[in-house]
Amino acid sequence: MEGQEGAGAALGHTDERTKLEAEMMAGMEVVKCSAWEEPLQERIEAARRRELAMLWRVSVMSSIVTFLLLGVPVIIPVITFGVFLAGGHTLDAAKAFTCLVLFNVRRIHGVVRHVHWFMVLYGMFTGSG
Repeated sequence: MEGQEGAGAALGHTDERTKLEAEMMAGMEVVKCSAWEEPLQERIEAARRRELAMLWRVSVMSSIVTFLLLGVPVIIPVITFGVFLAGGHTLDAAKAFTCLVLFNVRRIHGVVRHVHWFMVLYGMFTGSG
């Protein structure tokens, strides 16, 4: 799945940074004698910035998908009932419960149907798709 590839891309950046750190630590004597501390530190910091940027995109996209999956099914009935009542209609229990059942059926169908598109968007924003 594309979401897992996004997490893999973030881990790839982490691997790159830790590899640079391990190289620097393994060759510390050469690094010190050759005065390579600053260039290596700059490379490590650049790798860390790339890693943090990827992790930020993954977390933002995860938050958006969570909101869409959990928030929208609550907001849609509230807006629908609000518009219905604003139109001067009366909302009795029979209409309300019938609508809530239909919204629930639609929510389940919508989640199943649109999970693929959420994963595609997740992949786009995390750079894995």
